[in-house]
Amino acid sequence: MRFRCVSAVIAFVLFFAAHSAGAQNLIPDPTFSSSVSAWAVRDPAVPTSTALNWNPGAGADGAPGFARLTGFGPGNFFARVCVPVNAGATYSWGGFLRLGAPLDYTAQFTLNFYANSSCEGTVLLLVDGPTVDASSGIPDAWHLRAGQDVVAPALAESVALEVRGASTSGLRRVDFDNVYFGAQGTGPPTVAVAVPTVSEVAFWVFAVFLALAGAWRIVKA
Repeated sequence: MRFRCVSAVIAFVLFFAAHSAGAQNLIPDPTFSSSVSAWAVRDPAVPTSTALNWNPGAGADGAPGFARLTGFGPGNFFARVCVPVNAGATYSWGGFLRLGAPLDYTAQFTLNFYANSSCEGTVLLLVDGPTVDASSGIPDAWHLRAGQDVVAPALAESVALEVRGASTSGLRRVDFDNVYFGAQGTGPPTVAVAVPTVSEVAFWVFAVFLALAGAWRIVKA
């Protein structure tokens, strides 16, 4: 009976540790704390019409750092990041977007799934997220745009999460920050400030230690 209690406690802790790892955000540096090095404009052959830069100003979470995509209309302009996926798995995704004045253009997150690990070739599935546009009403305001959970298609090995701006004329900009893509249940990353923190690994080591200590006390009782 005591052995079963010990096993149950340990299994409980390991289950939640695995669940937390499964909901990990796959986007590198999703809060853009230092750079946009993981991202690129989709069509590098036209660098004069599309540009992607890191901005050290306050982002959607109030912490320094966000990404800025600019494009000259009319037409669409894109930035993307490529991450691995498992076919048949369900993913959550989205992030924060911000437009500047005038509000005569739109922006959104999109997904493009591919049957290779490099986000190249034929798109298996294209998914559009909700847009930010003139109906948002306030220039330079951050808006969370979360796409509906999506199942990676059969054969999918990677997905390109893109930021797409659509302008009818002139130079326009789309700022984005706190982007996320991960196992179902993943949400926007946040930045904790002014409080002591520990790494996720250290947290779970400590949790397992507490569970084992509790189990030992049960056995000794």
